[in-house]
Amino acid sequence: MAEEMSELTPIDIERGFSFLLEPANQEIKEQFLKHVSVKQLPAGQYICWEGDVCAQLAVVLSGTVRVYKIGENGREITLYRIGAVPKKLDSVML
Repeated sequence: MAEEMSELTPIDIERGFSFLLEPANQEIKEQFLKHVSVKQLPAGQYICWEGDVCAQLAVVLSGTVRVYKIGENGREITLYRIGAVPKKLDSVML
């Protein structure tokens, strides 16, 4: 059964990225919220292909992303999986 994901609000995003709540980061917050978009993708949906230019940062909020490539024999080779981040998103930010 697919898990329903409700639309995130700017308040939800601020709570996840707690550095946005600091008064000194107001300009960063405005730019961040201006450029963020939340997408819900169905299982099996491709995010990008090998060789594509990645112009976005994907943060997995629910579910798992499998990163793989096609081997010389035509078989899929799973490189790694990316799971959902903790509720406090900035705890995993570098």
